[in-house]
Amino acid sequence: MTLSAELNALPAALKAVLGDAISNVDLSEVPLVENCPPLVLMQRGHALEAFAFGGEADYAPLYTAFKKHFMAQGASWAQRDVSFIYCLPSGLTATEEFCSKVEVDTYFCRKFVVQLHQDIAGSLTRLPFLPLERIKGASIRPLSAQALLRSRNVRTELASRLVVSGTGAQTLFHAWRRNTGNPPG
Repeated sequence: MTLSAELNALPAALKAVLGDAISNVDLSEVPLVENCPPLVLMQRGHALEAFAFGGEADYAPLYTAFKKHFMAQGASWAQRDVSFIYCLPSGLTATEEFCSKVEVDTYFCRKFVVQLHQDIAGSLTRLPFLPLERIKGASIRPLSAQALLRSRNVRTELASRLVVSGTGAQTLFHAWRRNTGNPPG
């Protein structure tokens, strides 16, 4: 891979985004493959995430180099929850087959393929270990049916009998008809 100015700037830009999004994180750059941008390593608690940059052809050498680097760390990294995130810079795309092959490979660590755009933070939102934006104000998620009844001063026992998890209106109607002595009809 020939390093362009944009590709060369990605590790620093990614570190800035990750540093803003997550507190108490150790971010570092590790050059592992000649003529490729350095990997960005994010360490926090028990987790280790490695971010690599390139196209489809660069994946195998970068992933292999990361595994060797990981093994060289020995016991200090042995108990870490490891993820390898392969970032495709804007302008480079990968086939669906490539992305699927990478992400379903469970050997060694979890793997993700991310298409980077101008908004790097937005590009990373599909990663399960990154925090979602905080909701300001009241929650937008509606109350459960039981919680709604309890908020209307219905006793907890009655609310739990009225709202039975995993049942639909038809099932509840038939149960009511059976309990009242009226046959379902």
